[in-house]
Order: sequence, then C-alpha cells, then structure tokens
Amino acid sequence: MSRKKVNSKSVLRNFFLFITSVCTIFSFFYIILGNDKWTEFVAYYFVISFAIFLLIVITLLGMFLFKLEPGIKDGRYLLLIIPSVFFLGSGYLYFKEYNPANKWGLIFLTVGLAITVITIVLTLFSWSTRTFTSSEDKDFIVNRISSKLVRLGDNKYEFDLYKDIQSRVPVLTVIDTRFKWTGDKVDSNMVKVTSVTHDTERIRVDDEGYDTIKLLFKSPLYYKQAFTCHYKLTNLTDKVTPAEQYLSQMVKSNETISLISFDVVLKDVSANYNKEAVLQKKKETAPSGAKYQEIDKVPFDVDSKSYHCDLPNPDSGYDYRLYWGE
Repeated sequence: MSRKKVNSKSVLRNFFLFITSVCTIFSFFYIILGNDKWTEFVAYYFVISFAIFLLIVITLLGMFLFKLEPGIKDGRYLLLIIPSVFFLGSGYLYFKEYNPANKWGLIFLTVGLAITVITIVLTLFSWSTRTFTSSEDKDFIVNRISSKLVRLGDNKYEFDLYKDIQSRVPVLTVIDTRFKWTGDKVDSNMVKVTSVTHDTERIRVDDEGYDTIKLLFKSPLYYKQAFTCHYKLTNLTDKVTPAEQYLSQMVKSNETISLISFDVVLKDVSANYNKEAVLQKKKETAPSGAKYQEIDKVPFDVDSKSYHCDLPNPDSGYDYRLYWGE
C-alpha cells in the first residue's frame, strides 16, 4: 500500500480545517448553554491551538530559510527553538491550574511571539542585505552549456540545448532564453519548442534576429539551488536563407562557465565526407566583421556523422563557435 504524501500545504489545510470545526462547535455550545465554564474551555483551546499554529509556522519558516541558504551554520535557525519553548510553556501554565489572576501563560505566549517576529525580521534582513548587495544583476548564473544541432537533410534542422544554472533570486519560477537562427525566419506557428524539464510557451519572435523562449519551472527554484534546463527546437529550416555552418555560444565578461559542449550531426552528408571543423573564438567587444581566432581542430566522426567538442573553463568575454564551413 502506498503512503499518502505529506507536505506543508496538506498540514496547514488539515490544521485549519480542524481549528475552524472545533471553534464552530465550541461557539455553538457556548451560545446555547451560556455556561461560564465554556469560556474557560474556549480560552484554553485558543491558547493551545494558537501555540501549535505558531510552532508549525516556525517549522515551515525554518525549512524555507534553509532552502534559501542551504548549509548555513551561523546559528540563526537555532534561535527559532527559543520561541517554541515559550509557546509550549505558555500552554503548560494555562493548563496547570485554573487561576484568572495567573498571567504567566499569556506572558510566555507574548514573549515567544515577540522573539519569533524579531528573529524572522533579523534573519530576512541579514539574508536580503548580503544577497542583493553582493549578487549580480541576473536572476540566475550559468555553470555549464551543452548544445546540439542536427541537420536532417531536405533543409530541415533540430536543435537541443542544456544549461546547468544556479538561482540568484529568492524564488525563480520562469526564465527567458534567447537564440538566433541564421536560416529561414522563425515562424512561431511552425517551429515547435519542447522541454523535458520545463513547461514552455510559443516562441516569441523578434525582428532584430534574436528570438525568445520562455521556460516555466514545474517547481520553484530557490536561492543558490542548481537545476538543469533544457529545450528543443524542431522544424527549423533554411530553404530560403541558407543557415551558417557553425554552432556558437557567447560567454559574457560577467559570466564564469565551467564547460561548453558542442555537438553537430550532419545526417545528409555523403559517405566519404570527412572534413575537419575548427573551434574558434572572438572577443565579445570585437567590431562587426572581425575575424575569429582558431583554438583547435575538431575531427569528423565518420560512423556517427558528427562533430563533438568540449571546451572546459572558457575565458570570459568571448564568442566561441564550432565552424565547419567553406
């Protein structure tokens, strides 16, 4: 038998359902019977349920903060234990004995709530100050890129891209990624985008040459969490405008990427095709028309009809490409 999955939403939903149900019953008996003893029961119930509610909130807050800063060891999360002890103490003092003059339970509850609020404010303030004063102006950073272009023949292509990213914002739910196809103008009704990691929307076409793909996360990505993003383009063509014979990737001056991988499959070449490709680079700030600098030669694999090239730790501020033209 499979166990029912328990998450924060189900805990809060069931807890609120229980709270509202019991409060309704207590209110009904209190109104009907008019017994002062019910006032005591309702007060007791409110105190203990409110204390439990605050404990749940503190637990969920601690889980959320740990996702924002995994592995933190400065003791801030331990401070959340202090108000928990006060909340439990307040419930004990209320139920120890009935004495209207005994206000220690209320005092403990108030002190615990105050410590909780102060801890939350200080924790979020220190985290946000450190995060937004030291991080870059991007929602995420890219650690690794792998791209693959497949020339199918009959002027048709497919393109796959994988990016390993790390979030630089508290909660990341969507990213926009741009691409430039050098063949026929992209028709968003014909060119399809799919992803094995994200939900996608139709391609947004830009007349300036760069088109945009929106990738929607199926689950939010929290600060400093890493994730692999993927998308695939099909029905790319170059019947009207011949596509350039290269696959490129820009590494901007403010980026640090550990690995770039290029894969090119030419399914339509003849059996005796065996031309070397060239790995090249050009400065990001180079003027239009500037020549690329050769880095390495890349052999053609006759059996798979493909080129493969890995470039570890590329220098920032360069446009890299695998070129098999001319």
